[in-house]
Amino acid sequence: MKMRKEKEKKKKKTTKKKKNKNKDEERKQKKGRKKKKRRKEEEEKEKRRRRRKKKKEEEDEKKKKKKKNNLANTGGIQVTMDSMRTLPIISGAPWKIIFHGFRNSKEGVPNMELRKAYFTRGFYNILSGDVSKPIDDGPGNLCYPSAAKNVLPIGICFAQQLAMLIQAGVLPGPEQLHFVGHSLGAHIAGNTGSALRNLIGRPVYRITGLDPAGPLLWKRKTPDFKILDPKDATFVDAHHTNGGVFFAKGQTYQLGTVDIYYNGGREQPQLIEQSMVN
Repeated sequence: MKMRKEKEKKKKKTTKKKKNKNKDEERKQKKGRKKKKRRKEEEEKEKRRRRRKKKKEEEDEKKKKKKKNNLANTGGIQVTMDSMRTLPIISGAPWKIIFHGFRNSKEGVPNMELRKAYFTRGFYNILSGDVSKPIDDGPGNLCYPSAAKNVLPIGICFAQQLAMLIQAGVLPGPEQLHFVGHSLGAHIAGNTGSALRNLIGRPVYRITGLDPAGPLLWKRKTPDFKILDPKDATFVDAHHTNGGVFFAKGQTYQLGTVDIYYNGGREQPQLIEQSMVN
């Protein structure tokens, strides 16, 4: 009888231990489930946060692209005494100043194409020089000799404007400026660089001449006249694709620190063939 009672007592203790053990296991499992649930909720929360962040970045990028495209496809913001303090200048971005040629403007060749090309590659500060009025008195004027004669005074005038912007802190020093000029604009860029060096005392770091104009511009320098020259900037690169002696032809002489002659620099066979097909 005594042994049976002891056995029953032991059995009760064992059962109680098992129950307590099961309860502990249940508590541990419950705690583990809660922990797992919290971890999962935190992961979901982090995923949502990342999605929101990614969406915002994509939206910001779209806005930036739209802004760049708007500036590329329009004439941009006119630089005046009132607007120059509020220009959307991107700190640290390279500076490009573009000069168009005869019978063109800031919204013509190559300004629009160059702005689009630069903006597709990254962020740039771009000034488009519009000298359509003094260079040819409007797009309809065919007086090329008058336009060719104006490249020196226009360059000097433009240099004075740039010097003012540099001194006002709107533009960086000439060491950070890159001029790009097409046709007559290449010679305006050269004259601007030369005149700016005389005003500031330091040269522009680079001038790029795209098919510098040829007709009536064969003499390198006279008292009233000057064309693109290697001394106009620290580095001058001239690109020749349409050289010749007739109207609407470019220079064949070497004008820069480096001159590149594409297919000999006089004509581009594939473009001629494509033009005939079109």
